Formats: sequence, structure tokens, C-alpha cells
Amino acid sequence: MTFQNAIHPTAQIDAKRLKIGIGVTIGANVQIRAECLEIGDFVSIGDGCKVFVPDFVVGDYTRIGDGLLATGTKPLYIGRSVYIRRGVTLDSRGGLRIEDFVGIGEGSQIWTHARWGDPVQGCRFDSEQELCIERDAWLVGRVTVGGTRLIGARALILGESNVVAKVVMPDTTWGGNPAQDMTARFGKQFEDLSAYHKIDRLNAEIERFYEAFPQYRHQLAGVFNPLSRTYVKQRTPAEVAFLKWSLAKFVPEGSA
Repeated sequence: MTFQNAIHPTAQIDAKRLKIGIGVTIGANVQIRAECLEIGDFVSIGDGCKVFVPDFVVGDYTRIGDGLLATGTKPLYIGRSVYIRRGVTLDSRGGLRIEDFVGIGEGSQIWTHARWGDPVQGCRFDSEQELCIERDAWLVGRVTVGGTRLIGARALILGESNVVAKVVMPDTTWGGNPAQDMTARFGKQFEDLSAYHKIDRLNAEIERFYEAFPQYRHQLAGVFNPLSRTYVKQRTPAEVAFLKWSLAKFVPEGSA
């Protein structure tokens, strides 16, 4: 089976160095302007998205909702199997790296710089700072982030929170305005599972997939490893369908 790209005729892409994978969907009235643009396999970019950054990299199976606004003077890196809902603002003036499996909910704003007040009159706020959002972090919705340099792996930011802390530690839960650590109250996003339970859960997930798509039954044996979170990338219809359908997330074998 050959997977075709679907780029809407109204989309405007301006890049000196361009690499686009297979099965990519780019919606209507999208505008992307970058020196270097790399889009992985089976990426979806919704209608009306606007991206104006020097380097824009998007990993496999990432989904970007309608109306994204991404601007800045430093690179914007978005990893694999990232889910960005509609109406999100991403600022890369300080540099922004969003790692694999991150979720960013509708209407959220991620800022890496603060600049407006008159410095001659004594304004103290004029800064740029790189921000890294690590693997599996989840910003639930309408979250605002500013002045932060790290949101740690598997961190959970509750909806409508305003994060101004310099560091959000891994495996913590934050909420409020300004956001505070609420892990003791709500617990961590992820529970600790044994290898046995991860394998058992993957098998159950694959069985549910087979029930929804019986034409692919018995075609995923040995493809996915829940312990290393890797898969054998062959771009088969069953593999692609599973990775688009399931919340389970994997990267290709041999990749970082």
C-alpha cells in the first residue's frame, strides 16, 4: 500500500531546506515559513495554522490542531506522537523543544520570552529563555506557561493553570494561578507498572484494535515492545492504523 500526502492547494510553504515524509496531511490556509522544515511520516497539520520560525521540525505521527500560531527567532522542535489541540500559541523566541508523546490542550499558550515594558523607566521584565517540555508531559487545556525553562517528563499541568515556576519537576502534578505543586493532592499522571503489566496492557490494547479493525488481525505480532517503547517501523497498513488509533505511543527501533 502506498501512502499519499494530502497538502491543501491553499497551503503556503516557504522553506530553503525541505523534507516531508509520507502520509502527511496539511490543511487549508496553512502558512509555514522557515529556513529548514522537516515533517515526519503521518503528521497532520490542521487548517489555518501559521508557523514563522527559522527551523521547524515535527516528528512522526504528531497531530497539530487548527489555528496553531508559532512564531520566534530560534528553532521550534516538536517530537513524535505529540498532540497539540486547536488554538495553541507557541513562542520560540527563546527556543522551544517539545519532546515525544507530549500533549498540549486547546487554547494553551507557551511563551519563551517576555518583552514590552519601558526599560528606561525601570521595567524589570525583558528576557528570553529556552524551554524544554519533556516526554509524556501533559498540559491539559488553556494552560499558560511563561518564565519556565523545564517541564519535566510525565508532568501533568491541570487545565487553566498559569505556570511561572522556573522548573516543573518530572512526575509532578501542578494546578492553579499561579500554578503550584499539587502532587500530594492529585497524585502523579502515571502509575508504576511492572514489565508483566505493561505487556498485558499492550496485548489488551492490540486485541481492542483487532476488534475495531478485524482486517488487520494477527498482523501486529512482534511489532511493538512496551518495555523499550519501540516498534519495528515497516509502514505496513496495520502498523500505521494502530499508531493512529491507539493512545499507546512508540518510537522506531534504533532511534533516540
